[in-house]
Amino acid sequence: MLTKVGKLKTAEENGPIILENAEGKNYEVNSVIAFVWGKLDGATTDDKISEELSTIAQIENKEAQNVVTEAIKALQDVELVEAQA
Repeated sequence: MLTKVGKLKTAEENGPIILENAEGKNYEVNSVIAFVWGKLDGATTDDKISEELSTIAQIENKEAQNVVTEAIKALQDVELVEAQA
């Protein structure tokens, strides 16, 4: 399981969403990546996140799974998630 690392720095209405990793580096993300990051609590599975995204975005579950996989990869690349031990 994965858990989010860092913090939500800004998320103003109609403004950018900024996440900050543990090293203090800031990353502007879209609302989908922020949604996925927010769900990574070490207990929620990728499949559960995909199901929620599928319902909210009204897209096929397979497409939602692809989006979640890509979002997690992007978050890992900038050290905003870590594997739970």
